Amino acid sequence: MRRRRLRPSDFPTFDFPTFDLPTFDLRPSTFVLRPSDLRPSSFDLRPSTFDLRPSTFDLRPSTFDTRGMNIQADPLRDLIRRVFEGAGCDEAEAQCVAHHLVDANLCGHDSHGVIRVPLYLGYITEQAIRLGKQPEVVFESPSMVAVEGHQGFGQVIGEQTTSTTAAPCCPWRRTRVRGSRF
Repeated sequence: MRRRRLRPSDFPTFDFPTFDLPTFDLRPSTFVLRPSDLRPSSFDLRPSTFDLRPSTFDLRPSTFDTRGMNIQADPLRDLIRRVFEGAGCDEAEAQCVAHHLVDANLCGHDSHGVIRVPLYLGYITEQAIRLGKQPEVVFESPSMVAVEGHQGFGQVIGEQTTSTTAAPCCPWRRTRVRGSRF
């Protein structure tokens, strides 16, 4: 079988929402994030084009600012929760996703952390992620459970699935989730 080389036109383009967020002076001595600065009604969810083809972004290590910036986890969690509430998530779902995204950053998995917020918002706009979905048990045996996630947030479906299926079972029981996103 012959392999075909990927071309930039093989990659999809997505529409991601833009946000009119408050601007802050990010020097460490002056950075203050107040909940009153973050209102869900202030978020603008109109999509803007974001092109994912490789030629449109530069991932060479020299382009990154390695100094970074320190932001407290709780205000960041609250900001992300409010962003997802503004996108249409209910409070519990937004809280769960925000918790897992910030937690991923705190564990050092930045690629699975808050950097995914614009991506998730684009998926919500395109309805690739469906809001408010609950897991449904499709198959159950003494050693395994299969759960349908109905294209909901993987963080929410996974948390609900493990809390409901792992408790009444033996320690070697397996759970498989299908149809959840990310």
